[in-house]
Amino acid sequence: MRPVLLAAVVLLVLTGCTRVVDGTASAPAEASGWGNSQGAGVTVGGAGDVAAGITVFVDFQCPFCQQFEAQYGEDITKYVTEGRLQVTYRPVSFLDRISASGDYSSRAAASLFLIDKAGAADAVILGFIGEMFRRQPVEGVGNLTNLQISEIAAGAGVTGDVLRDISSLQVSDVDHQRTAGNERQLTDYGLGGVPGVVDSSGEAVDPSDPGWLARLVGNR
Repeated sequence: MRPVLLAAVVLLVLTGCTRVVDGTASAPAEASGWGNSQGAGVTVGGAGDVAAGITVFVDFQCPFCQQFEAQYGEDITKYVTEGRLQVTYRPVSFLDRISASGDYSSRAAASLFLIDKAGAADAVILGFIGEMFRRQPVEGVGNLTNLQISEIAAGAGVTGDVLRDISSLQVSDVDHQRTAGNERQLTDYGLGGVPGVVDSSGEAVDPSDPGWLARLVGNR
């Protein structure tokens, strides 16, 4: 491999799916409420002194987020189940532009919000996230329909009217506000792309370091 090409590959591995942003980083504001312009998160796991805490920014169309899930998803589920980790997922949607449908990231994020709002258990939410990344469509050519997303949700254990809501989903202005708010938080933390991980103190974590999660959870 030529040196220039190798450098480009290394850069992509380290930075993930990047986006161009305007302005400079500032202290992140707390998000609250559905549809808040500051974004919205889906939280799983324990709280307080028992559990370590992280915020994970993802785009369901990002192949590096898929790699993150493949590498750390099983351990995240294990630590959440054991009550040793609390994770807040903040989906973004700036990769809508490279999806075949033009709105896949937004539809996937909106589906996650619907599942969370319906009161799904942690295992169901984590199962849905994991399967969505395992079945991630190829950039620009692949696609998952709303019905397919609903089927993935059902396979993860989602039941009731939320499945119908996902299968007939139309991305709303509120949905766009949530993901846009999350993108602003991503930028405020000084992160230029996804996957982006921030610990409970607000410090960015390097997900390319394979030992970061084990160190974070430690002996909790």
